[in-house]
Amino acid sequence: FVILKTKNSFEDILEGAFIYLQEDGAEYLAKMGLRGVGIDALGIERDQPNHGSHLALMEEDIHILEGLRLGHVAEGCYTLLALPLSIIGVEASPVRAVLFPSTEITR
Repeated sequence: FVILKTKNSFEDILEGAFIYLQEDGAEYLAKMGLRGVGIDALGIERDQPNHGSHLALMEEDIHILEGLRLGHVAEGCYTLLALPLSIIGVEASPVRAVLFPSTEITR
């Protein structure tokens, strides 16, 4: 899982001006064998008519977490716990996303 922390975490960015993942970036990440991609933006993409970023990730069964609050999170390795609501018949759900420093979790 990779989490993208951008200036979205530190600025009040208007809906149409937030930092997002372009389609070629999503295609690159899709080749990495990730389980998921998270971002601190309102969406993983912005005004892309073909939804290329979503499709590139979803075609590889990569989970997408959007709207993460990362202003207080330092760079590093973490364990992510993301608990979705159990909603029948939908393709997406809100989650409670929590990061734990990897040193705090033991197997």
